[in-house]
Amino acid sequence: MTFLLSDTFTDSLAKLTGEEQKAVKTTAFDLQYEPGESGSGGSSAGSAG
Repeated sequence: MTFLLSDTFTDSLAKLTGEEQKAVKTTAFDLQYEPGESGSGGSSAGSAG
């Protein structure tokens, strides 16, 4: 699996606190690993097509 992050994502991530960075990284990994799961109790974006 290829996992890519944009420069703007990593630049924005650097501006967050350590706890915020951890939460964002965990969420980004979860979305990449299982895109159909929302994990936050919200609705998922669905699939394009």
